[in-house]
Amino acid sequence: MKLKTRKLSISDLELLRYWRNKNFVRSQMLSNELITGHNHKKWFKNLDLDKNFIFIYSVNSIDVGSVNCKIIDRDKKIFDIGVYCGNSEFFSHPINFLSMIFIHDYAFNELMLQKSKTLIKNNNLSSININKKIGYKFYQKFNNNFDYYTLSKNDYEIKRGIHLKLIEKLGL
Repeated sequence: MKLKTRKLSISDLELLRYWRNKNFVRSQMLSNELITGHNHKKWFKNLDLDKNFIFIYSVNSIDVGSVNCKIIDRDKKIFDIGVYCGNSEFFSHPINFLSMIFIHDYAFNELMLQKSKTLIKNNNLSSININKKIGYKFYQKFNNNFDYYTLSKNDYEIKRGIHLKLIEKLGL
């Protein structure tokens, strides 16, 4: 099993919209309205590609989900990440964790960013747990339903070393 990623292209838009509109994905989002095809194309057309980096991830030629990194403060080198598994057959699959390592490696090492600040729905325990495994720490409440979590590059690197040993041991 090997994680494969590709940058989001116009040919992926309908797949991404299909995943994003699934109830199990939408229910975890701050903005949880159904997205129309027209609005999705408009969003993609207006996307600032200097700040937004979006990938589709797959395993064994099967598209599984989407990961993204959005630079929210270039001067302070702060970014937000988003990860969602759109293919329900892969909910508990280790490929989702590998996709998180990929997007953080990309943000910290390719884009040279220093800190992640991300928003997680406070009843989404699987997301909270996987983010804590990566090294995220609770930062502050956003509202009654969402909390901010942060991750420094240093904390990530410490956790990453532990996880890479396990990944290698499992042959992933």
